[in-house]
Amino acid sequence: LIICTCTASGGFDHPCAKNCRSCTRRISGPSQVANPRQTFHTESLVCSPFSIMDSLQQAIIEHTLTCLRRAENKLGKQFPDPAIRFTQRGKIAGSARMQSWEIRYNPVLLAENPQAFLAEVVPHELAHLLTFACYGKVRPHGPEWQKMMTEVFNVPARTTHSFDISSVSGRTFLYRCQCREHQLTVRRHNKILRQQAIYHCMQCHQPLTPVTGNASQRN
Repeated sequence: LIICTCTASGGFDHPCAKNCRSCTRRISGPSQVANPRQTFHTESLVCSPFSIMDSLQQAIIEHTLTCLRRAENKLGKQFPDPAIRFTQRGKIAGSARMQSWEIRYNPVLLAENPQAFLAEVVPHELAHLLTFACYGKVRPHGPEWQKMMTEVFNVPARTTHSFDISSVSGRTFLYRCQCREHQLTVRRHNKILRQQAIYHCMQCHQPLTPVTGNASQRN
């Protein structure tokens, strides 16, 4: 993996990149990693006093790779180390990008729920990558993923988290249909203002209309 210690990139960049996308430092040269099928580049420069990787993020990186090694032993297969970023935003704790072999963690929810990330989020996202590698494109939380969670990682196959998301909810706008009120995100609100989208209630199927004097709020 390309490793750059600048905090803006979360410490990692994509294996095919030639520069750190945040600090633009050029990669120093190729180096072999444990997996003989993969050759990546390593960046050893420290960009600034603020470029020391957060210790909690480092712990998540190490735990992700430890879980991967354990999975390799149980499955009897080798897998390349995934690119690991701390760039996930919004209410999602993490996401797995199968085609780019990448895991993204939410730094805000990580800081607020470190133990739950170590115990559940890391194996959850890693299981997505391994399920794709072993079975191809299947249902995101189907039986193959559930088996990976319970039999390989010994973790309950829960599909959603229960974290407090008040700190990442963002501003919302109040809309109404015939049966209830709805909180729309800034993105959806702007699409309505630009006449790019019309949203309907899933219960009464009526279009949503803004509340008179609608002002942005924070959940």
